[in-house]
Amino acid sequence: MVNEIDLAALIEGPVFDAVYSHSVNPVLLMEAGPAEDDFSMIVRVSAPFSELTGYTQDEVIGKTPQLLHGRVTSTETSVRLRRAAHRQESISEELQICAKDGREIWVQVVFTPIIDTSKKAVFGDLQRHQPF
Repeated sequence: MVNEIDLAALIEGPVFDAVYSHSVNPVLLMEAGPAEDDFSMIVRVSAPFSELTGYTQDEVIGKTPQLLHGRVTSTETSVRLRRAAHRQESISEELQICAKDGREIWVQVVFTPIIDTSKKAVFGDLQRHQPF
């Protein structure tokens, strides 16, 4: 379900802080790009995201998820994720990302749109897993 909210109030609010501080999954909040093929910009990440990827929140804020792409990251999957974010559609995909130290990690990416008044937010949940 897509809800229109005030993104700034959400990011700075106590409910959001509680979700981020208690989540066991790596979580990131992004601002969707203006065009369908533009990358979203990361605005916040959870501690488990930093533990999984090796990137601190300060290192990723204002960057795009392309920061996690490496030679093994599927371009086709990345395009599907970007387009779904722009269209405000939920999507779940398996994707291989690269940690800061170069480790290749398989994750299940679940993007859920959280639409603010500017229609820009995307909530991403990553779950580490092994491919079938």
